[in-house]
Amino acid sequence: MTGTVAAMQPYLFPYIGYFQLIARADRFVVGDDFPWIRRGWINRNRFLDAGRITMLTLPVAAAPGEEHIADRALTPDYPEQRRRLLARLRHAYARAPFADEVLALVDEWLPRDAERLLPVLLQSLRGVCAYLGISTPLLRSSERPTVTHRGVDRVVALVHAFDGDRFLNPPGGRALYRRADFQRAGIDLAFLDPELAPYPQIGGDAFSPGLSILDVLFHVSRDHARALVRGGREVPAG
Repeated sequence: MTGTVAAMQPYLFPYIGYFQLIARADRFVVGDDFPWIRRGWINRNRFLDAGRITMLTLPVAAAPGEEHIADRALTPDYPEQRRRLLARLRHAYARAPFADEVLALVDEWLPRDAERLLPVLLQSLRGVCAYLGISTPLLRSSERPTVTHRGVDRVVALVHAFDGDRFLNPPGGRALYRRADFQRAGIDLAFLDPELAPYPQIGGDAFSPGLSILDVLFHVSRDHARALVRGGREVPAG
């Protein structure tokens, strides 16, 4: 088997560029055994409330920084925090065109009694992908054989483990990866520059790009959202 592999940490309702990357890949690897990123986007994201950008966060219990994402536990008050999160979204997007439909979906996408963060992230990612018509398989990096590689060698081993011959990476990877390093392993390297096309947003005078995918879904139809997810431009590595 060959094809394009992409891999990222799982994020909470990430921005549309994340889903553009999933849609372009033949297999998308969710980095469940990747290290936790403190103050990153794994358990939080941004949305609009009365035209202002604010944070949406799931509570994660304190743990050693080196702990893998899959090992992170939610705080015991997760059910109450989940209820509050839904209430905040309901208030923030009450006037959005697709508020009722999307709120009902978010209620499905967030497990009610989860004890760990990863099942919440996986269920929400799969739910959004299904809504957007993205059929790319979501695999878990922990499914690969245990490896001790680091840097480029780690990525090469991951692509091989998931039967890929091409690695598609977000633009931030340009600072880390070089084409020659991948070519030596028989892998093509390319980057996906996301497309953050404007869409109507309620509140605020100017378009706010790069918010959680939920902001897109609240404001535009499913067909429109699916068209936006087809955006992005693949650029071969130099």
